[in-house]
Amino acid sequence: MSLTPTGRPLARNRDGFALLLALGAIVVISALVAGSFMISTRDVRTARVSASRESAQLRAENALFQLRENAQTQASALPSIGSTIRWTPTYGGGDAWITKLSDNMFLLTSDATSGGNLASNSAKSRVSMLLVRNMPQMEFLGALTVRGATQIGGSSFINGHDTNPDGWACPTPGATKPGVVTPPPGNNITYSGCNAGQCIDGNPDVLQDTRASDNATYFQYGSTGWNDLKLLAKKIPGNIGAMYVAPTTRADGTCKSDDLLNWGDPLRVGGPCEGYFPIIYVDGDAKINRLRGQGVLLVEGDLEVQGGYEFYGPVIVKGRLKTTGTGGHFTGGVMAANVDLEQNQVLGNAVISYSSCALATALRNSAALTPVRQRGWADLY
Repeated sequence: MSLTPTGRPLARNRDGFALLLALGAIVVISALVAGSFMISTRDVRTARVSASRESAQLRAENALFQLRENAQTQASALPSIGSTIRWTPTYGGGDAWITKLSDNMFLLTSDATSGGNLASNSAKSRVSMLLVRNMPQMEFLGALTVRGATQIGGSSFINGHDTNPDGWACPTPGATKPGVVTPPPGNNITYSGCNAGQCIDGNPDVLQDTRASDNATYFQYGSTGWNDLKLLAKKIPGNIGAMYVAPTTRADGTCKSDDLLNWGDPLRVGGPCEGYFPIIYVDGDAKINRLRGQGVLLVEGDLEVQGGYEFYGPVIVKGRLKTTGTGGHFTGGVMAANVDLEQNQVLGNAVISYSSCALATALRNSAALTPVRQRGWADLY
């Protein structure tokens, strides 16, 4: 052992030991900092990806539900099974399209991206919804079904032969229906100037049927009722004077479906309203003076038609039916429930023609599109 001059042992030289401790501490602290940085970076990236996924999901769902609100009009514009129409949402971004799977089933699909151009942060979502038509099961017993007394005259004509509208895509016409259906006994039809019934043609011309006095015939259509259709209808106040009904378009050339007096275009002249079949509910008496329309017409009060007005599809009147002057032309079927049992008047040169094609087409295209009960919604990715 080495001693100092005083006899004490010499201390060992420990130069560099503190440096080693400092380096070790730096390494440990660096490791902790690096680990914390990696964890923070991972959490930030995870949060960004989650936010992008959530944003893409919300945008896709938003686009889908906007299309859902417009599905009725878009579905009517699809020409054939398998055809697709792409639709751009008015707000929120995303892309959407509707595909016709069958006459009564449609698939809505939408997708959206979020997160910008960085692949690590971007996300894409796609969702879909399956819709089916909820069609009212209306049964028209003949061209004209009435519960109260009815006067038929002038040059009017009621035709029970199944008639396909000109220019419509229709199947082969079916069996001939009765011209007029009334409840028994059969003394509630009078004729004025049409040679005692020569203005009616059907099989038979006039049928007495107890169903013509049944409320369900006029107001219940399978699982759908009068009040259900009112909720889906374009509502028009009654007693507003003579209505001039005609197809109208917007400045961009699309059908102006928000116009209360635009009821579609049954003449098939190539306009944008050919596929528009609204449900129309008139809350009171309705007086129509011209021009044409299609769909499902429900009248809470009386219906008076003049000016050669043409309507294609089901017409159900809670009150009485009256045609005057040049009358009206109905292709499909008409039912007048006569709640107060007033007399119906089919006068002038009115024409009522039974048409299974007009009835089916109007009911199909105006029917509410509802999601299927099971598996109606799919989150694809």
